[in-house]
Amino acid sequence: MKKYRKFHYYDVIFNEEARIDLFFTKKSNELYKLEIRWSSNQELKKTIISVLNNKYNNGKTTFASSLGENIMSNFKEWRPNNDTLLKYKSGIGSISLTYIDLSYQYNEYKEKKIKQLNIIVKDANKF
Repeated sequence: MKKYRKFHYYDVIFNEEARIDLFFTKKSNELYKLEIRWSSNQELKKTIISVLNNKYNNGKTTFASSLGENIMSNFKEWRPNNDTLLKYKSGIGSISLTYIDLSYQYNEYKEKKIKQLNIIVKDANKF
């Protein structure tokens, strides 16, 4: 049975159509990341930032365009707890909000490394 690692669907969030991508770890098939993307809209940008700032305090701006909001992307992050990271990115054409469960993201990394080690061991046993 084939395991799928990424699913997407469309829904309306903040009164705007959005694409939602769900990412799963390969082996344990656990959800570790969710990404929501919208078409860029100034009012939507303000709404998302306001909601997240109110819920998780003011986020940390990781990069702010010095040339103005519409020239380059703007990034902001919130850390509700040690295992959760919310990343916001806005640019000319789109807005994205990514929720990452860092503990499961680490599991995804571990699963990749274990697979790589197993391949090395199998190859070594050939000789």
